[in-house]
Amino acid sequence: MKQTVLRIYDFLTSHKRTAFLLLLAVGILCAVSALRMNYDEDISAFLPQGPDSRRYSAVYERLGGQDRMAVFFEGGDLDSRLDAMAAFEEIWAETDTAGLVPGLEARAGDTAVTDVLAFLSANWPYFLTEKDYARADSLLALPGYVPQRMEEDRDALYSPVSSLSSAYFRSDPLGLFSPVLGRLEALNPTGGNHLEDGFLMTPDGQAGVVFFTSPFGGSETGRNGELVNLLETVKAKVMEACPGITVTSTGGPEVAVENARRIKKDSALALLLAAVLICIVLWLSYRRWSDVLWILLSIAAGALFALGIIALFRSSVSIIILGIGSMIIGIAEGDTYVASDVPAILNHTRQVYYIDNLEMGRLVPGEAHFYDLNGDEVNKECVTISFSVFSTAFPFSTTVFLTSISALRTLPLKKSASASTGRRAHAAMISVCRPLT
Repeated sequence: MKQTVLRIYDFLTSHKRTAFLLLLAVGILCAVSALRMNYDEDISAFLPQGPDSRRYSAVYERLGGQDRMAVFFEGGDLDSRLDAMAAFEEIWAETDTAGLVPGLEARAGDTAVTDVLAFLSANWPYFLTEKDYARADSLLALPGYVPQRMEEDRDALYSPVSSLSSAYFRSDPLGLFSPVLGRLEALNPTGGNHLEDGFLMTPDGQAGVVFFTSPFGGSETGRNGELVNLLETVKAKVMEACPGITVTSTGGPEVAVENARRIKKDSALALLLAAVLICIVLWLSYRRWSDVLWILLSIAAGALFALGIIALFRSSVSIIILGIGSMIIGIAEGDTYVASDVPAILNHTRQVYYIDNLEMGRLVPGEAHFYDLNGDEVNKECVTISFSVFSTAFPFSTTVFLTSISALRTLPLKKSASASTGRRAHAAMISVCRPLT
């Protein structure tokens, strides 16, 4: 293999125009391929992406409410909180010019509740039990019960009541079917929350709540970032318009956006520090900034080449997961290793395990045991790392690029010295890769 790479180098060195055209063609193809790929910010993309995993993740997200947002209105009196919630709906409609969540309603779905009440009213007998019939008979047998109940309904209708209360009074003026509503209340998932003029309030009545669903799911942090920014703007406008009211929010999309921002910030800082330290080391080694520049260009070309190849097999890639560390378990004789990726563990072992989604590992010297969320042990196959890809791709790509670069610049060396120096450099590069084969 060493002689093959050297022959390629000699050919490209003696045919610099061919080397330049090859570099240009490969660069353009990789750039076009990389530009066609969609770069999203799905923070869950580092999880296994098989058909079953995607289906389970979608079901879990819907059942767990991972795409739900909650906005809380606290402070002031009840009327102030209700006014702030109504203002939130109006300001959102004015501010959401991009239509991220069109038609957001601060009221807790009076229409849906009315539909349920209308269905119950048309089908009361289906929901009554023997005890309910006995209770109705006993109430109707009470002297003066009917006139007293009708008078109470009249007084209630004269006072400010919601449309739901009016509909219920018309459906059950004698209150004979109230046990049905009580049984439905037991199934209420809101934990005792109640409605005030159509707005949802906490059980103690000290805070109003507005729920809405992100149309982008709970893990796509790119578009959800726009949604969170919009929400922050609307919250600020509501608090400005309603002094004394504090508006806060929480939810799966907001948490995912904050985590993604932290990951991007930490990743950018780590890459910046790494780049500065690498440049310092390279300058101390070569003492010429031009050499450092060409090395950095070779790294950029490798990144472009990698993205172009990835785009041939995938239509999208999540850029946010570049800052998320993976985990690989390596097993050697009497030792167990935890590494961030394959290259980090190569000097210690080739036997590794990959941890799947929703799994955990228990490590002991020379062994690793894996379990699912139920605590059941999972039998995993130990994978042997093959290095043939590393040993062939690295010297070939560096040979092509560095030789092509030599066609664009003139080194301050004689031709014979330049050729021999290049051959020695590439021979040294191949010798570095030899332990990998």
